[in-house]
Amino acid sequence: MLMWAAANRPASSSNEQETAEEEEQRLAPHFVFGRGIHFCIGAPAARMETRLALEQLLVSTKSFRIDPDNPMVRRPSIIIRRHGTLPLLLEKA
Repeated sequence: MLMWAAANRPASSSNEQETAEEEEQRLAPHFVFGRGIHFCIGAPAARMETRLALEQLLVSTKSFRIDPDNPMVRRPSIIIRRHGTLPLLLEKA
């Protein structure tokens, strides 16, 4: 069975002393926005929007944690691992 969620996950190195830079060089490139002639023209805008949204969220948040009273729910899928819900408790900065 093809497991999409396992794609782009090379085997870990046997060297436990591997640095983050070495690990980054070992990992295969991802193709989230396509590749070559089929590369998404909106990729830079999508990356910028995501970065700005996450920066603003993190600036205004002191801490966050999973809500113990509302457990997360996973959506069953053979295509991709995903959550149906992921309730978080945010503490404003």
